[in-house]
This record gives sequence, structure tokens and C-alpha cells, in this order.
Amino acid sequence: MKTKEFVSEFFALDEKDKFNFAIKNADKYPFLIEMYARELMEANDYQAAEKFLKTILEKIPEFPPVEILLGALYKEMGNNILAEHHLTNADKMLDMLSDEIFASNIKKEMKQEIKRLLNAKEDTEDEEDFWEEGAFIETMGSSDIKGKMRTFHMKHDEEMDYNCKKCSKKISAHNKDWHAGMCDDCFNKMVYNKE
Repeated sequence: MKTKEFVSEFFALDEKDKFNFAIKNADKYPFLIEMYARELMEANDYQAAEKFLKTILEKIPEFPPVEILLGALYKEMGNNILAEHHLTNADKMLDMLSDEIFASNIKKEMKQEIKRLLNAKEDTEDEEDFWEEGAFIETMGSSDIKGKMRTFHMKHDEEMDYNCKKCSKKISAHNKDWHAGMCDDCFNKMVYNKE
């Protein structure tokens, strides 16, 4: 069967059949592993992607592409310790394997992908330095944001119908929604530690 027909047939299967087919044919068609794992990751089905990749690792132990994919999966999930572990394992495995078993440049590309994923962690740490100490972040659900967006562009003296939750001073609807229910002075003390 030609690769193109094979891939079309694979993607026509339902999820359970895809999973079983990919596992059964992983050693014959290693590209299938990445295709299916990435499909699951793009669908944010991290649990299924992890189960699939771990099942492949049981079938083909020490298979660098799976370790790289697990590293990418854990990175996407925000679990950097596991990501680093799998990426480091894949890097060590690649070093042990002979260049002759890889198609041209594949080993080099795999090592570059590992390096990129490991460096992504450092980039994230650099971005964290961007935030000034004392930054204020508040989570909101979709229903919260709809109500609060009305006051986002209001001035600090519009709809002065509320009181600061710290000092009871009159505050605007904007401050109630966007400054944690506090007047500017109390909010600045909390966020910037300013008197």
C-alpha cells in the first residue's frame, strides 16, 4: 500500500481504531506515531496522547522520537520536569545510536528539536523577568469578563457608586472591576508596595 493511501486510510478510522492501528504498526510506520500524537495534542487531548506514547514506549523501548514527543507533550502541559527528563533521555539515546541508521540529517534535526524544546524553558524563565514585582493578575470566567468589559474604558471618576474594600473610600465602577475593588491608593499599596 502506498504511503498516501495508508495515511488516508488511517485518518478515516475512528479514535479507538486509530489508537490500536498506530500501536500495531508503530515499528513499520514510525511516522504514524508522530502524526497521531500531534493530532491528539492539537485536539488538547493530552491524556490520550500520553497514554498512546507510553504504550508505544512499552512496545519499542528507548525509541528517541517517542521520548521527544513525550517531552513536547509535557512541555505543552506545563510539566517541565517530565519534559526535561524525556528530552534529555532522547538526546542521550540519539548519541548512542549510529548515524548510519538515520536518513540524512534526521538525527541532526532531532537533536535540534530537543535543543529547541529545552531552550523554550529558558525563554519562558526570561519572560517571567518581564513582569514588575507586585504585578496584579486576576482570573475571570467568560461570564465575568462580559460584565467587566463595560467598565474597562471608564474613567476613575465615573459611576462612583462603590466603596473601597480596604478603606471604604468612594470608588468608580472601573476600580471595582479592574482594581480588585480598591481605590487607587490601596491598590497601589497592594501591588507596588508603595505608601
